[in-house]
This record gives sequence, structure tokens and C-alpha cells, in this order.
Amino acid sequence: MWSGAGVRQILAYSEPVDMRKAFDGLLGLVKGVLAEDPLSGSLFVFVNRRQTYLKALYWDRTGFCLFAKRLERGRCRFPHEGLKQELSAQVFQLLLDGIELGRRRSGGYNTRMTLEERATALSRAEIVALREENVALKRQNEWFKRQLLGRKSERRLLPADPQQLSLAGRLAPPVEPRETPPPPTETVKAYQRRLRGEAGADAPDERELRFEPTVPVEEIRVPTPEVAGLTEVEYEILGEKVTYRLAQRPGAYVILKYVRPVIKRKDLATLACPPAPPAVLERSLADVSLLAGLLVDKFRYHLPRYRQHQRLADAGIHLSRATLTQWVQRTAALLEPIYYALLSSILQSQVLTMDETPIKAGRQSKGKLHTGYFWPLYGDQEEIAFPYAASRAQSAVREALGKFCGVLLTDGYAVYERYAQTVKGLVPAQCWAHCRRQFVDAAAVEPTLVAQALDFIGQL
Repeated sequence: MWSGAGVRQILAYSEPVDMRKAFDGLLGLVKGVLAEDPLSGSLFVFVNRRQTYLKALYWDRTGFCLFAKRLERGRCRFPHEGLKQELSAQVFQLLLDGIELGRRRSGGYNTRMTLEERATALSRAEIVALREENVALKRQNEWFKRQLLGRKSERRLLPADPQQLSLAGRLAPPVEPRETPPPPTETVKAYQRRLRGEAGADAPDERELRFEPTVPVEEIRVPTPEVAGLTEVEYEILGEKVTYRLAQRPGAYVILKYVRPVIKRKDLATLACPPAPPAVLERSLADVSLLAGLLVDKFRYHLPRYRQHQRLADAGIHLSRATLTQWVQRTAALLEPIYYALLSSILQSQVLTMDETPIKAGRQSKGKLHTGYFWPLYGDQEEIAFPYAASRAQSAVREALGKFCGVLLTDGYAVYERYAQTVKGLVPAQCWAHCRRQFVDAAAVEPTLVAQALDFIGQL
């Protein structure tokens, strides 16, 4: 329902207008053809040649507003002839509803009839059609109100417990925020980005571990198996070899210092030095605790690598971001066998739940990211995997499911149904949560029946 608040008058341009015109094109018609001031507070109405598309231009004292409506039924036909004509709020509302005011009916009304006379002249079929349209518009209006002002949750509110005390009146009333002027702004100059060249100081370098003296170092003495059980007079310590490895402790970083003595046995005249503990990644300075922390922070707590890099720098650890990227990629590659074993176990389920979730992944063009899709699979052993595909096509479903045969529980996406028709032994099943939403939307029309249906679904 259009309110018309703040509009001084409504002026219609009767000639057909190309609906590709935007602000500048319509402002040119207002100034050049209608000879009106666009800043006067008037609402200027334009229609296309087929009279199924309407645009309205209005100045609301802060800028120009452009409203558009495409009619699926009816026509936007003006009641009078002439290049420029003034419309009342009631007539403009009838135009928005697609009621053709300018046509003559045999034994009906003409353009000079009042609204009451035109309503009296309507036939029974037209009245029924208008009532159905009114009910449909009310449903749409209620739906938009729920989207803008209502709760997003679909949970039903249970009747209040009479033994439960209410907090109403026990808490202090909320303090209305004071209207404050917007903060001042300033113009920021564009920055210059350096060209990508050869690998410089930010290139991966694991020849040595660089850290500041303020970083805590935990020293670990590695025993020498060759001198186990011997007294100190039976061997001589010639020196030590030191291996540094970066580790992570909860809330802090620490350097693991492995000290390995170099031993010379006097009786055998041989040198012995224990090897450094093996690393998870070959020729890497990262301890397993740090690698696990990088993945958990990034994928569990959504901490980007550049922020982890900043946190390392604040702790006195000097590593390149490229090194962190390599560590994450190499560690993720070590987890691939676990992922495929998990996926194989999920595909052996009798009932499998599947959905698709969009995600921005990869570069599509300059300034735009490609939209890929995760296809989460949930098995009957409470296991879940997230296969990735670049599209939402049926081929992605076929690749993710493989040779699965059983009950496939999905939403109403048509790709699943078409795929199930091509696989023998696959039983498609619909999700009750998605079906329930249709009943929730119909609650305003049939509240009693919808309540019964929601009670039945809630018992499942």
C-alpha cells in the first residue's frame, strides 16, 4: 500500500517512455517536456508503451528516489488525455494495482465517474478477482513485514508458564540514544602499489629461525643412547649442536631449543651425537603444535593468515607470510588421507543428508570473486565432510556421491531429483525443515490447520 506521505502533487507524463531511462533521462523529461521543477516535491509518473511498467521519480530533500513496478496483471492506463495530467492519491493507488481507469465498459463506467460509482459498476467476477488479489497482496505485505521487522527464527513460541515471573517493570527502561551529528570525514589520497618482482625479503627462508631475545626459549636436553649406562670418565663431551624449532603454547609462542651433545668415546675413539627429533614437515622449522595451531586458528576460529602473521611479529617472531602459507598448504595435504577415509565412511551410510552452500573462492575477474559451493555430506554415524565444487550443477552431485545407494535427504533443489532419476537404488527424501517453512508462510491464511500441521511435524 502506497502512503504518499510528503508528496505535494502527483504529475503523470502520458506519452510512452523507454524504461531504460534512469535518473538523468527522466529528469530531462521533467525539465524539458513537462516544464516542471524536479525539486518541487512532486511525484512524477512514467509508463512504458505496453503500460505494464511504471516508474515514479521523487525528490525527498536529501536526493532523488526512483520507484519502479512491473505489473503481471492489469495495465497502468491514465484516466485522462493530454501530455501532462495531475493524479490524486487514490487514482495513483489504482494505477499501482493495475486497474484500468481509462477504458469504457459496455453499460459500465466512464472516466468521469467517482470511485464509488466505478466500484458499483464492477461485475461479480471482477469483484471476486479484486478480493483474491487483495488477499494475495496482504500475504505479501505480511511476508515483507516479517522479513523486515519480524524474527528470523522459525521456532514457535510456547504458551507462557503462569508460574514464571515476568521481568516487565522490574528492569530500568531503556535509554533512548541521543541524536548526534555524523563524524567529520576527510578525503584520503589513493596509494601506490609496488609491482610484483623477483622474490625479495618476504620470500620463504628456513635456513635459520630469527627471533628476538625477549622470546622465551625452552631448552630440551636430548640424551645420547651410545653412552647410556657409562660413567662420565668413560666419555668426553667435545661440544654441542643446537637445533631451534618454533612451537606454540596456549596463548604464547615459545622456541624449542634441542641441545644435542657431541660425544667422543675414549675407549672406541668414535664420535656420537643424537639426531634432532623428526619434524612433521621435512626441512621445516615448525613444530607440530604450531602447525596445528595455524589450522585451528584459521579454519575453526576464522583468523586469517595475515593476522596470525601480525600476532607472530608482535611476539617477536620474524617469519614471512609466504612461509606461513606453505606450512598451511603442506599440513592440509597431510590431512587428505583422513578426509578421504571420512568421506568413504559417510558414503556407506543408509541415510545421507546433503546440501549446498555458496562460498567465495578464487578470482573470477578483476575485483570479483568466483562463487563456488560446498556440498556438505552428513552420514548416519554423525560424520560430516565438505566436498567442494566450482558450480551448482548436477555433475557436482554425481562426483560427490560416487556410487552411493540409499536414502538421500535434501531440500527442494531440482538437481537432486533429476540425479536420483538416473541412479538405480537411490531413494530421494525431502527435508521436513524446508517443508515446514511453507506452513509457516501460510499461518496468516489458515492458522488452525497450520497449527495442527506444525504440531504433527514437531512430533517427528
